[in-house]
Amino acid sequence: SDVCSSDLQRSVVRMRRGTVVVEVGAPIAIEGLGLEDRRVLRDRTIAAVRTLRTRARERLREAGVDPGGID
Repeated sequence: SDVCSSDLQRSVVRMRRGTVVVEVGAPIAIEGLGLEDRRVLRDRTIAAVRTLRTRARERLREAGVDPGGID
């Protein structure tokens, strides 16, 4: 297998009281992709999540909320 568990990052989400923004992205196309394209799909997914996260953080700032962390 090309992708091993060390390629996948685990994260912990800690919820606390405050403003929440949820961004839902468009479906990620998989038509024409085969097993050998899984890294391409991974890269598309990571890029889509980064875009959604950036949009959500911008919306929080527009609402006067400091999202903390780093962009």
